[in-house]
Amino acid sequence: TSPLLTGMLNNIQALCSNGKRLRAAYIYFSYIACGGKNKKEMLKLSTIVELVHSYFLMHDDIIDNDNLRHGIKTIHATYTQIHQQKKLLGDAQHFGCSMAILGGDLTSVIAYDTIASSKFNTKIQQQVLLKLNELIFNTVFGEILDVQLTAEKTFTEKNKEDLQHQFITE
Repeated sequence: TSPLLTGMLNNIQALCSNGKRLRAAYIYFSYIACGGKNKKEMLKLSTIVELVHSYFLMHDDIIDNDNLRHGIKTIHATYTQIHQQKKLLGDAQHFGCSMAILGGDLTSVIAYDTIASSKFNTKIQQQVLLKLNELIFNTVFGEILDVQLTAEKTFTEKNKEDLQHQFITE
């Protein structure tokens, strides 16, 4: 494995290691409470929500210009610093943001791979994929609204409704 990829995976793991990780626990224990029997496989599958959450955070930290997440440097801040320390060519901030976007993309692929490689039958895998895609769509829409409304001179409930209508009908 490439040292660049290993470094990225280590940085992603550091980001994913912080926080309470309640989302995965809720999914896992809901499965058990509903009579699910394949606990080992569900434990793996429940991690996808945390992976996708971390993927969103990597992109959101860039959007919001946040340099800390759970008390540690964000992925883009980490790679900006690496660029500066190694005196690499080009713009350090652009490098950091680019690496964080790629790290987020990599994390989403890991989530999808976790679903595809699960031992649940294909019907369940498909249901999980459809639900995950719905979650991603809705979250991206929320981020689009956030970015657009932040750029608006005035924010009103009408702005929000107009943007929602534009997004849904385009």
